[in-house]
Amino acid sequence: MNNRHGLNSGASIATTIVLLLLLAGLSGCIGRDSDGDEDKVKNLEARIEASEDENQSGGVSAIAIVDGGEEPYTYTRSLDGDELLTMGPEMHMSGLQSGQHSIGLTVGSKDGQVSVTSVLFTISQPNRAPTCVLSATTPVYEGESSNWSLSISDADEDNLSSTVTFDDGTSSQQMTGFHAWSGHESHTINASVVDADGLIGNCQAVVEIVANKAPELSVSSSPVAEGTVMLEIDEEIQLLIMTSDEENDDVSTSVNWGDGESINDAEYPEHAYSTPGQYIITINASDDY
Repeated sequence: MNNRHGLNSGASIATTIVLLLLLAGLSGCIGRDSDGDEDKVKNLEARIEASEDENQSGGVSAIAIVDGGEEPYTYTRSLDGDELLTMGPEMHMSGLQSGQHSIGLTVGSKDGQVSVTSVLFTISQPNRAPTCVLSATTPVYEGESSNWSLSISDADEDNLSSTVTFDDGTSSQQMTGFHAWSGHESHTINASVVDADGLIGNCQAVVEIVANKAPELSVSSSPVAEGTVMLEIDEEIQLLIMTSDEENDDVSTSVNWGDGESINDAEYPEHAYSTPGQYIITINASDDY
């Protein structure tokens, strides 16, 4: 009897221990599920940050910012729809045309997740040098001024400053003006235009200085010439020669009658032909120059 009661009591204790172990195991399973939710891998998310390289024309740097998923990651990029070969999260490009571009990014993680994104960026137009056109009246006579004018432009619409320089050492910041030189030779006018970034455009004009204006000359005849004057042998033709000179220089004249005879500085020269024929009368007027 005593042994039987002892076995029952031991069985009851064993059952209690089994139940406690089962409950403990269930409790442990419940805890792992809870911890498993906390340790679940985050969703893969990627974005791109792109910036223009100020020190390189047409250059841009792009970096992939990735969160979630399991490393290592794989990167696939495209520029304006064309796939690029890249290995890591950073990418540098150069020589891009000005205007808007797009970078596409596909990131894959070790656990099989994929994130696709894209970004638009703009490459600004590089600064361009200004241009100018310089014009001047040419030729001009010694002592007479040449009328010059300067036109300037800039494709970037920058603020501009300009200087016009003459080869006699003088200069002007005006857009138009007059300038005179001494001597009769070619002279060069140079102009430069500068934008806010220091880029320079140049242009020039050449002015020819001639010694002096020729005198004005007018001639009339008696009998009156209407293309051809008809004369008899020994009949005289008389000329009236009138001259003027803008610089008030002394003017001398010469008449070549065409038959070997000539006369100088006569206001009313006369001549008769002794031999029949056709003659060309040539009259010249010249100043001191």
